[in-house]
Amino acid sequence: MSVTHLPIYRSAFRFHVYVNDLVDAFPKKYHYTLGARMRKNNIQLWVNIELALVEKEKEKKLKYFKKAQKRAFRSRIYFKLAQTYSLVSLKQISYVFFELNDVEKQMKAIVKQC
Repeated sequence: MSVTHLPIYRSAFRFHVYVNDLVDAFPKKYHYTLGARMRKNNIQLWVNIELALVEKEKEKKLKYFKKAQKRAFRSRIYFKLAQTYSLVSLKQISYVFFELNDVEKQMKAIVKQC
């Protein structure tokens, strides 16, 4: 089953690409520390969403969405830290939080349907 046409998949993937591009611009000092953690967390967020979308069993689907929600929360913390270190601008962090809100709203809607 292909999930690439679903809005949540597209939003999560768009967020993943954006974060990846942001981390590429980090100074070397943060690229391999905070940036690596942000990338790893972001990949896990996207993977958990995709696994939830293809899962047939309700319990497992909810488990993956719960993990994805934790990853989204962790992304917010990492981006607040990146803003503190002046690695991202206010405009960038606003866009990141907008995209994260979009992904979280879609996850909540899908969980309610389960």
